Amino acid sequence: MTCKPDPAQPGQGPPRKDGEPDGNETSGCERYRSSNDEIALNCEMGLYREFQMVNGVITGCKGLEHFGEEMASDAQKPVWSKIDGRDVEPECPKQSLQEPAGSKPLYMDMEEFAHDQTAWIDAYIPTMEKMMRNGYESLQDSVELGEIDCPIPKSLTGDAAEIEPCFVKSEPDDGPEFLIGNRQPGLNNKFYQYNPKTGEFDFAKSNGKINQVWKLSKSGSQFINMMTKKPLVVDNSVEWTFETEGESFKMKSLDSGLYNDCIRAAKGKPAPACANNRKINKPQQLFYRLEITKF
Repeated sequence: MTCKPDPAQPGQGPPRKDGEPDGNETSGCERYRSSNDEIALNCEMGLYREFQMVNGVITGCKGLEHFGEEMASDAQKPVWSKIDGRDVEPECPKQSLQEPAGSKPLYMDMEEFAHDQTAWIDAYIPTMEKMMRNGYESLQDSVELGEIDCPIPKSLTGDAAEIEPCFVKSEPDDGPEFLIGNRQPGLNNKFYQYNPKTGEFDFAKSNGKINQVWKLSKSGSQFINMMTKKPLVVDNSVEWTFETEGESFKMKSLDSGLYNDCIRAAKGKPAPACANNRKINKPQQLFYRLEITKF
């Protein structure tokens, strides 16, 4: 699809020319779309835009006024820059830092590298080599995590659904094998499984096959599928704490603090069958184990 520039005047006239302002920044194909964003660290964005940092939160630009309060919240939801109640790009000026003083501002280097990859790589390689020659004197050995498994992506198309997360590998423990069920109506007599046809984790009626058989990992924080010998993955979460509630339990992600929620499976929606969500007191987040010896 070709994007046709909006008119310079709201709702009228021919498409605007290069350098003319957008007549309506909230509509048309040029409008700001917060769901199509790219990721950059504060230190990276600071090379191109000027802003301040207060307790780790960016501030100092129009559109960021609410960041401090909302980022301090435990709501665990995305926080977007807003102007007049709309999700928009914050109005931060370009980075004017000059090093040394009197040289061109830093943002111009960023624009040059963005438009000329040869200029970027010509500057990057000798800089990286110099950094490696200088070395470090303050590095410390990290904590030994054990064997890390990073599965090869199933697809090279860039589809996030085809990429499995890296995880600390933990062998199945010596405890019993079991099935995993969910208390949500609609999932009665169905069990968590690895579906070899789709490559997804979903629910199905008991089939007596190994793709529905699970064991707890020796680390105590993973459910290992006995067909794949790999852990259950939900929204890139692999490690869990298990919160007992009577004869059931909830699965809390050690990464996000969110809870495995299988309402999608109960409603018959396409994969993924489950997703991580905030904690709620509903059966879609309640699981149970059925040991194979009792099956």
